[in-house]
Amino acid sequence: MTTLQEWDYGEFEGKTTLEIRRAHPGWSVWVHGGPGGESPAEVARRADQVIERALALASDVAVSAHGHLLRVLAARWLGHPPSAGAGLLLDTASLSVLGTYLDDRVIRQWHEICHLGGH
Repeated sequence: MTTLQEWDYGEFEGKTTLEIRRAHPGWSVWVHGGPGGESPAEVARRADQVIERALALASDVAVSAHGHLLRVLAARWLGHPPSAGAGLLLDTASLSVLGTYLDDRVIRQWHEICHLGGH
């Protein structure tokens, strides 16, 4: 699997959250993942690999990926579990910037959509 590939939802691929929750009340991708797909911990490991590779470059890095993975990436950047990504809304084609302030990892910009127009 490519490190920046979207979360593998397994049997739930192509279904909406509402469809899944009708059959599995209380289900959350952030907690349960998808049967036959990736667990949140597996996605977090991929996000951690992206972070490690970016830090090794010691320069600015641009990353383009799908929403759930980017939300996990931001959570892991801050040292949080992958489930923290549930609270980080991201629209398609939005821009975000992760960085540092002093010695702390921070989110410098999140979910910027002004370049999309009409928002």
